[in-house]
Amino acid sequence: MLERSGEASWKMVEPKRGAAKGARVEDLLLTLSVLRWNDIVADGTDARKYGFDAPSLEVTLLTGDGAELATLVVGKREGRQAYVRAKAPTVYTIDISRLGAPPKVPDDFQG
Repeated sequence: MLERSGEASWKMVEPKRGAAKGARVEDLLLTLSVLRWNDIVADGTDARKYGFDAPSLEVTLLTGDGAELATLVVGKREGRQAYVRAKAPTVYTIDISRLGAPPKVPDDFQG
């Protein structure tokens, strides 16, 4: 878990406490903010089929008081696409080139 500390710095809260690489966190947030889906695939009731039972990435954004703003779950990556879903069960495909490799947590964010 990462937490904003002030205007421009980040800190890691879980699984290890300490400073975080602010640029790496900002890169991830920017990547997520510009993601666009290619196709709507299904209603997502079969989590295992799309890899949501063991996601390659899950990001939840919270407000300062802890209320959830949004969640994005990235499931299987097949060929040039990945299956994703937000809070709702709808499953979308996105182009992997827009998503990039999943970050290694906590190593990629420890500062």
